[in-house]
Amino acid sequence: MVDRQPNAAKIREVRVVSWNIAFRGPKAAKQQGDLLRRLAPDLMLLQEVNPGSSAVLADAAGAYWMVRAIDLRTPEPDESPVRRRGVAIYAECAVVVRSRRQYAVD
Repeated sequence: MVDRQPNAAKIREVRVVSWNIAFRGPKAAKQQGDLLRRLAPDLMLLQEVNPGSSAVLADAAGAYWMVRAIDLRTPEPDESPVRRRGVAIYAECAVVVRSRRQYAVD
C-alpha cells in the first residue's frame, strides 16, 4: 500500500497574487511593482501585461523570474497592440512542480 499523505516537513504556505494590471505604462508598472514587493507574494499571476513595461514591473516587484505568454508565440505581422497584451507569471523564488495537485516552492 502506498502512503498518499504528503510529507509535512516539505509543505509550506505559498502567497499568491492574481491581478489584472490593465496594460499600464512604465510609470504605473513601477508603482504596481512596488506594491507587489510590499505584498511579498511567492507567485504573481498577472493579466494584461504590457510587454514594454513588464521588466520594470518585475524589477520593482523583486521577481526572481518571469514567463510572459506573449514570448511563447510568434506575433502576426499586422497584429494590433491589443494582441500584444498577455498574461505573465512572476515569482520571487524557484518553483518546482511536484505533481499535478501539489506544488512546492524552494
